[in-house]
Amino acid sequence: MEVPHTASVKPCHRCKATGYLICSSCSGRGSKRCGGCNGRGRKRRRVKRKNGWRTVTRTCGGCHGTGKRRCHRCSGTGRVVCGTCEGTTQVKWFIQLTITWKNNLGHHIVEKTDLPDELIKDVAGTLGFQDTQPRVLPIAMFPEPEINQASHRLVNEHSKFPNCRILMQRHVIRMVPVTQCDYQHKETTLNYFVYGLDCKVHAPTYPDQCCWGCTIL
Repeated sequence: MEVPHTASVKPCHRCKATGYLICSSCSGRGSKRCGGCNGRGRKRRRVKRKNGWRTVTRTCGGCHGTGKRRCHRCSGTGRVVCGTCEGTTQVKWFIQLTITWKNNLGHHIVEKTDLPDELIKDVAGTLGFQDTQPRVLPIAMFPEPEINQASHRLVNEHSKFPNCRILMQRHVIRMVPVTQCDYQHKETTLNYFVYGLDCKVHAPTYPDQCCWGCTIL
């Protein structure tokens, strides 16, 4: 968007206030070498006569023997209208303000088992807390102390964005159920995890990785 009271009209810098530019197709000559006769003005062709084939030279019909054809881009004038000022010889200058809408996200995962944290981030869970305000306050009374500490850290980080104007903030605590299942296999203690409301399974130590399509339900 244009910043108010910053506009001014100045001579076009590209065409030097002439409104025209030299045609790049013909380099300002207004004509180009004829492609039909390759600039010779005449064409040679073989014709069949009564006494056999003969080579006949004729005037090129495309350029009428001149070896040149009018440039179609500039219509033979050797110049084209300036694309910057569109032939007006003047341009408008102003300061342009660019606004970018952006969501700055921060995450902290509290997980006590050996389940990888990245698996927890995108699965379904229940909403434990949510606060939406122009400026949210850190959580201080949650039963898990690590949540309180992470809340203070994230709130401080999200109040220090340079060159940004904060319009709204949202603070969310999402609770994802995780169940660790221990079992014995050939005198070895192994485990797997069931996590999320849709009961996804993570079993990296499952003993039979190739079991003809069987899966843990």
